[in-house]
Amino acid sequence: MTDRPPFSEIFGPLNGIRIVLVAAAFVAAVVSAFTGRWLVASILFAGVVGHLLGWLFLYRKAMEDRR
Repeated sequence: MTDRPPFSEIFGPLNGIRIVLVAAAFVAAVVSAFTGRWLVASILFAGVVGHLLGWLFLYRKAMEDRR
């Protein structure tokens, strides 16, 4: 094994900030979609999906580190 700390210890504190920012981006995307700003909404939705995939990666990596 390597001497690096577990992945979850490195990125754990950032998840709280990520949740707030992604939630705000999701709300902004929904509002943009309802107001007809489809380009803005699609860019924001793409960012939300990207961050959710990143969270999923970190979650799976944390589960691997626990083994």
